[in-house]
Amino acid sequence: MAKGFGRNLVLSGGAWFIASLVAFVAVPIVVRGLGDNAYGVIALAGAFTGYLSVLDMGLGQGIVRYLSMFVSLRHGKAMRRLLLYVLAWFLGAGVLGAAIMWVLSPWLATGLLKIPVTLVPEAVAAFRLAGVAFGIGMVISVIALIPEAFLRYDLVTWMSVTVGSATLAGPAVLVMLGYGLVPVMWFSVVAAVVSGLCWGIIALRLVQSIPNQGETLKQYWGGFLSFSFKNGVNRVWSAVQIPTSQLVVGIAGGVAAAAYFQVPMLISGKVTALLYRLNTVLLPTGSQLFAEGEHGLLIALYERSSRLFYVLNASVVGALVVFSSPLLGYWIGPRYAQEGAVAFALLTLAVGLNAMSMTASQINMALGRPGVNLAFSLANSAINLVTVYFLTVWMGIAGTALSGLIAAGVVPFFLIYSHRNVLEASSWEVFRDCYLRATLAVITVSCVSWFLLLPLASSLFVTIALVGVAAALTVAACVALGVVTRADWDSLMWALRPAAKIERPRQAETGTSAGAGDSDGQ
Repeated sequence: MAKGFGRNLVLSGGAWFIASLVAFVAVPIVVRGLGDNAYGVIALAGAFTGYLSVLDMGLGQGIVRYLSMFVSLRHGKAMRRLLLYVLAWFLGAGVLGAAIMWVLSPWLATGLLKIPVTLVPEAVAAFRLAGVAFGIGMVISVIALIPEAFLRYDLVTWMSVTVGSATLAGPAVLVMLGYGLVPVMWFSVVAAVVSGLCWGIIALRLVQSIPNQGETLKQYWGGFLSFSFKNGVNRVWSAVQIPTSQLVVGIAGGVAAAAYFQVPMLISGKVTALLYRLNTVLLPTGSQLFAEGEHGLLIALYERSSRLFYVLNASVVGALVVFSSPLLGYWIGPRYAQEGAVAFALLTLAVGLNAMSMTASQINMALGRPGVNLAFSLANSAINLVTVYFLTVWMGIAGTALSGLIAAGVVPFFLIYSHRNVLEASSWEVFRDCYLRATLAVITVSCVSWFLLLPLASSLFVTIALVGVAAALTVAACVALGVVTRADWDSLMWALRPAAKIERPRQAETGTSAGAGDSDGQ
């Protein structure tokens, strides 16, 4: 079942690259065309709907894990019943969220935020349309997980490239045609409807491919609820953390400050999206390996993935930190570089540190231990929420970003605990093999880039090329230091190395099959 893991990994990365390329062209057009205040309204609308995403209640991750198991075990009855229950919940949650946004929008625009009087009517309409798009998106979020659970990342990639790219490009086209904030928000609603129809057709055909037979949902229901509850609490904290940072900026500095913060957060968020997209392949693949009792292969998957993902993470983060100021200045404008360069560098460092936890988080969930992720998320979010307001008032949006970096300091403790209590791996060996030499490589290359390459950044395209050069030099340094081996590259290209042939020194360690039941863990 896990033999297509590498192919899915490459497809996920390809989808991210194309979406990022479209965003690279579209975002400056939207920002400059709408202006700082109107773009800040869009950013804050996203923050408010981000709060509403807590209505997910962790069921999304539960769907991926349990549907993957049901597909592997051919339990069509259980799969259909689970989808029916979860779709009903997300439909109700979407309607509730949209209603909340509709009612609160006037107060948000006139009472909570510093919005220019002339922009208030458009802001109210924008917030309400964002709520409608959120309601539709809640249903889509369930349907879109079905191809992922079936390991059909070719379909996920196709949808990301077509519908996803159109969703990014549409606002830019509207702005170039002279339309403003409200038409852009209307486009998001229409795009959500079209996306939902496409995802629905794909999901229906996949579900019909599994016969309506096998075991019922009853014996898995308790494990699913326990797993989802822990992820739901985790979701509450993570869903609150980022919107709160945006909201604090909007309240303290106004909608223009929210725009200055949104752009660097967008870029660092693209890095997060790449790493998260690649790591999400681990959950359905790991869940199927767990269902099949392949514990040895599961641990091998974690060890190799950690090393490769960290090399990618460190190379991109190091390059973006060095070139943060010219990248913002040439891409959006000098004002954004002046206001957001430090915040961009700090946000990117926080992203890089948090990304180190992604692989372990996915494997923890595959093993039915979401409680470990929950404890980490609670600590991370609590530190961020305690420090964000004071640092923002003191340092502006750079302080907002710094609070996130401080909160990310819990990541090493999370990894140590996961290695010792869940994965049964040596933290020192993982640090030595996956992180130590790669960290030395990125520090060395970043210092060289700062003194030798940064002065050469004379235009946007030159800066982008230099970012690529710095990232490539980091990867090359990792190869020279032996962090990345030929076998690793073969596994990354995946079609050449099926996951079933990944080897691990402790091959004799195998788990018991989870096919007859489930562990909801702690």
